[in-house]
Amino acid sequence: VAESYTSNGVWPTDNATAGLDATPTNISSKYVLSVTVGASGVISVAFGHDVDTAITSGQTIVYTPALSVNKDVSWICNTHAMGAGATAVVAATAGTVPAKYLPAICR
Repeated sequence: VAESYTSNGVWPTDNATAGLDATPTNISSKYVLSVTVGASGVISVAFGHDVDTAITSGQTIVYTPALSVNKDVSWICNTHAMGAGATAVVAATAGTVPAKYLPAICR
């Protein structure tokens, strides 16, 4: 997503324009069910497969792109506060994975 933005000067709006497989469920792993790029380059990672049973299949973590004044790309995980110097491209939204199962940077 960041590479697509850097190369094209606009945020991708879906997996295909980000240079990824167009079918979100084709991007999966032992714990990840799918990866979906949405409007303004927002990435939603849905969990499933062998994930802890406390997490319902399909629950998500959301990554929202942010830019520094120099146009460096960084990421906001869910709605976690971001340090000074970067501004979210769009309002950050929270995923649906319960907070206690998120990495500390996402809480």
